[in-house]
Amino acid sequence: MKPLSCFVILIALFSYTKTEAKDYFQYHELVNSLDEHIILERYSDAIPVLDSIYRNFNFIYARHSIKALQICLRVRDEERSSLWLQKSILGGVPLWYLKHLPSIRSIQEFEKCRIVLSNYDSLHQVYLKRINRKLADYIDSLFEIDQIRTNRVNDGIIPLRYTVYGLQWLHNNKKQWKLIQQVMTTYGFPGEQLIGLPKYYEDTSIAYRNGIIRFTQLDAYQVYFMLLHCYSHKEKSMNEQLIQAVKSGMMPAYQYAAINDFMAEYGYKSYRQFYYNEWQTDDDSTHLAQINIRRKSIGLNSYEASLRNDQLNLEKRKRKTYYQDVFLE
Repeated sequence: MKPLSCFVILIALFSYTKTEAKDYFQYHELVNSLDEHIILERYSDAIPVLDSIYRNFNFIYARHSIKALQICLRVRDEERSSLWLQKSILGGVPLWYLKHLPSIRSIQEFEKCRIVLSNYDSLHQVYLKRINRKLADYIDSLFEIDQIRTNRVNDGIIPLRYTVYGLQWLHNNKKQWKLIQQVMTTYGFPGEQLIGLPKYYEDTSIAYRNGIIRFTQLDAYQVYFMLLHCYSHKEKSMNEQLIQAVKSGMMPAYQYAAINDFMAEYGYKSYRQFYYNEWQTDDDSTHLAQINIRRKSIGLNSYEASLRNDQLNLEKRKRKTYYQDVFLE
């Protein structure tokens, strides 16, 4: 039997052995649990977790497919590496990223991975057909306006930052809050599952010119950033919709947590007891136990583990080994 035929049968086997999908709180909990194995360099112990994620969740975030690929390459598992490489491409990971990220360059050493790469264009077309490209264009247009307004507040002429530009920014935030609400009511949360990764990642020339390879955790960030701006001042909560988006896999748990941190930091008093310490921080140590319960409920790791990961990532960057290592959450 030819290698390609074997590969196709293997893909089909894994596809048909999927079990009923679980909610994405469990997904994030599983992904975060990988870090304990990674830090101790027990990569083989992470494989059963990866298999569980693959079997139980139809949609997998692109950055987590890359993380799974990094782990499988560490244990030299050709079969699983090819599966996660295909999952990465079907999730929108651009070819330049797959070729140049140091931690996954060894995909070229495996025949099955080379076969997957040779089919990149056809797999990428499957990805493009899955996402709502028209909605993605609309979100990009909103984000472009958001960035213009935000940059004027951050970098504009100082006397205008807190007057004209500031008022324009606030007005735009309120307008976009309503528009995002309308989109969510019609389509659901416009994140990676719905609109794919930003087109910004796809253009190699733009990527290298802007040093985007530093943005190693591929992500759909447009609506996330716009909502952070919306909640940089008092605004009504949309948590009822957002928590369902997390549960269904349309919104990453960390984005929900960070938005709630902004609500707690800058919003109404009733929000101030609901920090997640994902972006803004509640410095009252007596609240930490509740914060960790809150984090765990949506699948995030503990605040202590988050701080540990941040410190480890900082040390890797100082040693210039960050891109050679498996990514932590």
